[in-house]
Amino acid sequence: MADEVQRVFVYGTLLQGGPNHARLCGDALTIQPAHTTGRLYQLPAGFPAMVEADAGVVYGEAMSFSDIGATLARLDLFEGYRPDRPELSLYVRQVQQVTLLDTGGTAAAYCYVWRGPLPAGAVLIPSGRWFPAIRL
Repeated sequence: MADEVQRVFVYGTLLQGGPNHARLCGDALTIQPAHTTGRLYQLPAGFPAMVEADAGVVYGEAMSFSDIGATLARLDLFEGYRPDRPELSLYVRQVQQVTLLDTGGTAAAYCYVWRGPLPAGAVLIPSGRWFPAIRL
């Protein structure tokens, strides 16, 4: 199943218009507004972190790529995810269901979820929307 996943769900600096989008996700084939379950926090370092939470919602974009393996390799490096040593990672990459807001359908997507306790000074973003430019 995960082998067939061709989407990545992004919710922070990788969003279209975000500071890291063009460099890391500029080759996206499709970009759809989406949401998934979780809670979103603003970290003192200036970027967001999604944590697992059944009662929350995080808004972002589901992006598809022609070469998901190459995309995941560069995003793993950017997100500090080490597939060989997840216990040393900032985020873990996992597959989650996302709701595509333009169609109402659902799809599986890779998500980067914060691993471990949040740093002091992390602030909950109640709206689940990090980047002000998201048109959701």
